[in-house]
Amino acid sequence: MLGCVPDQFRRFVSEVFDPIGSGMLPITLFASGLQASPNDIYAVGESNTWSVGAQSLTPQLSGDACRWRPIGDRVLGLLADHANAQRRVFLDSGAFSAFTTSQRHAVPMPLVPWHDVVKVYSNLLLDVDISNRSHLYLVAPDVIGDRDATHQLWESYRLRLEHLAARGAHVIFPLQRSSHGLLGSLIEDASSSWRLAQSIAGHRAVAGIPYSKRAWSLDEVQDLFRSIRIPKAHLLGVGAPAKINAIYGFLSQSLSDDHFPDLSADAAVIRSMVGTQAHPTPVRKRIAVRTYTIASESVFHDEGEEAIFDQLQASQAKARREILAEALSLPLGTYADLDPIAYRTTVTEAAMPIMDAA
Repeated sequence: MLGCVPDQFRRFVSEVFDPIGSGMLPITLFASGLQASPNDIYAVGESNTWSVGAQSLTPQLSGDACRWRPIGDRVLGLLADHANAQRRVFLDSGAFSAFTTSQRHAVPMPLVPWHDVVKVYSNLLLDVDISNRSHLYLVAPDVIGDRDATHQLWESYRLRLEHLAARGAHVIFPLQRSSHGLLGSLIEDASSSWRLAQSIAGHRAVAGIPYSKRAWSLDEVQDLFRSIRIPKAHLLGVGAPAKINAIYGFLSQSLSDDHFPDLSADAAVIRSMVGTQAHPTPVRKRIAVRTYTIASESVFHDEGEEAIFDQLQASQAKARREILAEALSLPLGTYADLDPIAYRTTVTEAAMPIMDAA
């Protein structure tokens, strides 16, 4: 199912929906890491649930070193198109991906060419109409796990970051820990980082909360919101969507409406939906996201995993028929009874060329 085992997708969808089945949370969810191919942008662009996100630079292993590949002009243009269509767009530097790649493969962490990163941000800004630039969310330079070095980068690029904010873009400032790692200083570190961020970007500043496995815990994030008034916050690298539920549930119970932040988060939705295969096809990605969109229009009650799985299978079947009908300009249901192998072959041969040319 969708290029991965059914349990993976079943768990993914059941985690995203809140426990009482009342629909999606009012949080902007960015599908990050879509810089590899325009087809990824097309796939997620169909979804009413997810907004698009990408990296300005992508780390790539080359022998025993990690090098950088810049984002393509076509993908950057598609991001601008989304912003001009008044949909939010997330653009990261790629620094965290380089950090995890270097850790995973025991290779040196490459120096991030921050000048090139900020230049990509500026180029995207120029391609977006002035009235739509507030839909851009750009991640400021940072050093993973080092607040002081991160502050130095912010000061070094202050003028460029001020320029981005003054022209209308939101700037996400990652709240990194101090390198000495004292637990008692975490909120103080975040407070000083947030004050500096506001001095640079004003009301366009967004507090970036590292929320991956190696970063802030749920308890620490809750302490942060209890201690600091943050009007705009972004959860960086969420991973499991269930972690968003936990944060939203806490905020709903603890903060009044006038103190509730404009909250966003990013997660690798394509990887979650199609599994970890190296090269999932554009059609498979598109079917995955369309399935999720169809499923999100239904209310998922606590009917047990099998019932949820049946709903997802029905959603996937509908997604397949819709995409194939669009690609071949045929009425819905024409290929409804096609066996799975013949169906997959037909989609791959007939639909993919049309999608690639789009």
